[in-house]
Amino acid sequence: QVAGEPDDLSPGLGVIEADAFIKVRGEDDQDIPAREDGVLVELNVRDGAVVSEGDLIARIDDSIAQAQLEIADYALQGARKRAEDDIEHRYAKKQAAVSRTDWEKDMLANERVPNAVPEISIRRRKLDYERAILQIEKAEHDAELALFDAKTKLAEKKAAELGIERRRLVAPFDGIVQKVYTHQHEWVKMGEPVIHLMHLDKLHVDCFVDSTQFDPIDVIGRPVTLTVDLARNRTEQLSGHVVYYSHKTQADGHYLVRAEVENRREGNHWVVRPGLPATITIHVTEPAVAGR
Repeated sequence: QVAGEPDDLSPGLGVIEADAFIKVRGEDDQDIPAREDGVLVELNVRDGAVVSEGDLIARIDDSIAQAQLEIADYALQGARKRAEDDIEHRYAKKQAAVSRTDWEKDMLANERVPNAVPEISIRRRKLDYERAILQIEKAEHDAELALFDAKTKLAEKKAAELGIERRRLVAPFDGIVQKVYTHQHEWVKMGEPVIHLMHLDKLHVDCFVDSTQFDPIDVIGRPVTLTVDLARNRTEQLSGHVVYYSHKTQADGHYLVRAEVENRREGNHWVVRPGLPATITIHVTEPAVAGR
């Protein structure tokens, strides 16, 4: 039975009670795939294992990637040394200063005593000076190229590090390993799932509401109570709120409503699991959850 806005309700129609279908949220039910081809050399979980976000689940053989990283690291060190080396630039500047002094000395000698220094010698002195100036420019240009080379080597190192990272399978969220597809020492292909991971701290609960009694606006955001049947005639109650409704109404006049509830954990075990028989109560007369 279904209820609507508080001021529209008849007495006794303050809640919806319906059979509930418990399932894992879509974003919390994932296959974790291999991102590269290779042999699975490390596997740190098994079926039913509890993992935390960031845990290393498995590792694909990365020996070649490790060697590439070492090569890239040495290449980067060498490139940085060359980029920081200014010896050629400093030498070219000193050479230019000496060449200019020699050239000016010869010209001054000719001013004092005409033809004291042959014209060809003065031209050579001038050419030596101009060559030294060009050497300064070349040293500056080589320094820029060395800097670009260092940046290239840094990018190559990052690529090598990425190659190692892509061979590490890390848990994207806190969860439970539902199934291990591939075992240690087996070959995996890029894109193939290695494990199936579930997150059970929040669950989705589906039920159906009679559209002749209530519109979606009457239920969206409303608090819910989920009553779940457990073993030995025990029950567990979880709280949550309605997060979704279907825009499509079925032939019998009912439409799908989905709530999200907070699960409870005892040690490494979640109390409520998908598929357990349950009943949901939607408290339609209570205020909708803010910020849903």
